[in-house]
Amino acid sequence: MIATKFIESRVVREITCNLTYADTTSAKIFTLPKGARLIDWVINVKTALVTGTTTLDVGIGSDGDYFIDGVAVNAIGKASPTVLYPGYEVTTLGLDIYANVGGSNTAGSVDITLLFSMEQGVPFT
Repeated sequence: MIATKFIESRVVREITCNLTYADTTSAKIFTLPKGARLIDWVINVKTALVTGTTTLDVGIGSDGDYFIDGVAVNAIGKASPTVLYPGYEVTTLGLDIYANVGGSNTAGSVDITLLFSMEQGVPFT
């Protein structure tokens, strides 16, 4: 039998924000500190977007769909985005994350949760 030893060196954290149908231009949703490593995105559609472009993009200032590109948010429940850069690690002092929904919608609300890890003992500010 192979012995396995787990070393806990990183702590998993989460941060959540809410976008509504009115957030059609890139809104800064959070800033990640240097050393944050992205694990997964959870997209929970609380109220489906209707009548317009019913998609969600998540990215950085220079690329609005860097992490998530056009995930459908037109049905209530958990959306299943294709994460473009799993395991991405923040190497700058702080990385601003932006999100936006498609235009011309008349209703809709989406919770965006990011799971990420940090080295133990590093405060998240």
